[in-house]
Amino acid sequence: MRWPFVTSALALVSAIAPAQIASPATTPGPVLLALGPARGRGGAGLHLRAEYYLTQRERLVSLRAEVGGRWAPTQAFLDVTVGLAAILTPLPTATFSPYLVTGIVAIQSWSGKPDGSPVFPGSQHVSFIGADFTGGVLGLGLRARLGNRVFQLEARHLETTRALTLGMALPF
Repeated sequence: MRWPFVTSALALVSAIAPAQIASPATTPGPVLLALGPARGRGGAGLHLRAEYYLTQRERLVSLRAEVGGRWAPTQAFLDVTVGLAAILTPLPTATFSPYLVTGIVAIQSWSGKPDGSPVFPGSQHVSFIGADFTGGVLGLGLRARLGNRVFQLEARHLETTRALTLGMALPF
């Protein structure tokens, strides 16, 4: 008489326990930070970019806003960019998904004297300040979903600059 009762209790506990123990899968937030080397006018430098996805990342076509900058170690050149990019991926929900990125970006540039004088807005050493509007953002990337984390490796070409960045989605 006890076996049906014990078997029923074990079946009920085994059905309920995994639901109690399993935590819900968290999706990565829409913010991603990327960092990597860049080369262009002003020499080699460091490229830093923050991206905010305006649509879900897991779509065939997604849209993101970008703010970034490129800095040369000699402090003779600085780029600040703000833009909008479209991402096309054939495998939006795969663990590893290649993608194509294209967009438009506004660029603000500062360059200093050839002697390496520091560059910053309002400096008396600034020899050129210019703003451009270009549609020349084009790149290829690979997005990897590892657990609850999203990483991306992206090679991009923007006007006269080429950059290779590694980024990670922030959890908020």
